[in-house]
Amino acid sequence: MLAGANFIGACVSGDQLFDPQGAEKAAEIVFVGCASGNGVDEGRIVINLSPPAGASHQFIYRDGILVGTTTGSATSYIDVGLDEGTTHQYRCDAEVNHRTATGSGQLQLSTLTTHAPTFAGATAATAIDGSHLKVTWDTATPGAGPVWGYRVYLNMGTTVDWTATPRATVQDPAAIQQIFASLGDQIPYSAGVRACSVGPVCDTNMVEKHVTLPDWGAPTSGAISGLSQQDGKVVLAVPWTESNGGITKRTVYFRTGATGGTVLAQYGTHHIENVTDITNPKTSIDVTGLTENTQYWFLVVDQDATGHTSTVGTPVTITTTDLTLPVFSGSTSVVLGANQEHDAVISYTTIANETENAAAGTANYLLYQTSAPYPAPPADPCASGTLVQTI
Repeated sequence: MLAGANFIGACVSGDQLFDPQGAEKAAEIVFVGCASGNGVDEGRIVINLSPPAGASHQFIYRDGILVGTTTGSATSYIDVGLDEGTTHQYRCDAEVNHRTATGSGQLQLSTLTTHAPTFAGATAATAIDGSHLKVTWDTATPGAGPVWGYRVYLNMGTTVDWTATPRATVQDPAAIQQIFASLGDQIPYSAGVRACSVGPVCDTNMVEKHVTLPDWGAPTSGAISGLSQQDGKVVLAVPWTESNGGITKRTVYFRTGATGGTVLAQYGTHHIENVTDITNPKTSIDVTGLTENTQYWFLVVDQDATGHTSTVGTPVTITTTDLTLPVFSGSTSVVLGANQEHDAVISYTTIANETENAAAGTANYLLYQTSAPYPAPPADPCASGTLVQTI
């Protein structure tokens, strides 16, 4: 032994090299990890990171598999080599004091989609009965990304309205048909289908299929929902929707007296409204030539192309008042007012009021207005103007 030297021997176990207090602290760390993200393009997704203080490394997991490691201070990570239009689940862990802590953030992110599927469009539109039809197609071929589903367009008429909201959206890549209900018999329909990738990015085919549903019995429309006296006439509100079925005529029946009834033989035919567009019949019917201060009862009966007539509804009644229109020549001039940017002076020749001439006098004057960007002329205010003042 060397003089003046001291030797100390000691045994150190592996457990004593690890600080258990530090491990406990790491396990208790609460942090977000994967904070947010978005698709960058067809093959990349960026994940925004929120690591804990003291992190030495961060680990990015995609669909449960480790796909990336970055420094503890990094604030973002870009995942690359992905397929277009695919969706993935992300979580982020961090290493603190030689132990791994798991972030609370769980993200579902998708790559962008720029390519539509290859698709041939609708193959057929087939009537099932007078209120149902079926639209069919062959499945689409994926583009750079997977097929998400189909947009099915259906509307009354002889051409598809591709600008309208799809009548149905089918989120099933394997779907090959869509059935529609509550339609109208003897009405023509046009159908089209477009296939979409995730996004959605849809193809732009213009293939149309057409079908007219068969006769399914009498129309269910014809009930009068309301009536009013306007501008020397009575106006009947007679609703119609496509599920009522196609109609070709609307017959207005009327009678006078204190009671109505539903026996058509007790009514006279006022006039017949021929339907010129089976997809859009008139729902407001003018009744003219009536007598003032008289109680009238009205019925409307609809008829389809095969001669079926709607059920006679409940009669509605109104007692007319003054039906004679004032004799008035309208405005005589319009000039700029004192404030030429905001004011206008409208001139007109007054007529007798109703107390002076009950038949042709007036109770008030209505001022209507239209406008248009200079130098375009405005529309006729009497035909389509906005009522701005009652004088």
